[in-house]
Amino acid sequence: MAIVLMHRRTKLRKYAEFQDMKIVEEYSDEGHSGKNIKGRQ
Repeated sequence: MAIVLMHRRTKLRKYAEFQDMKIVEEYSDEGHSGKNIKGRQ
């Protein structure tokens, strides 16, 4: 997993903990840009 994705995941987990939220599921699509979804199924 890219370091950037690990950093984002860590920050989101800390935010959820700070807001007293429970993470029930995670989804990750490593290697796919959010900039363009053309050609995805």
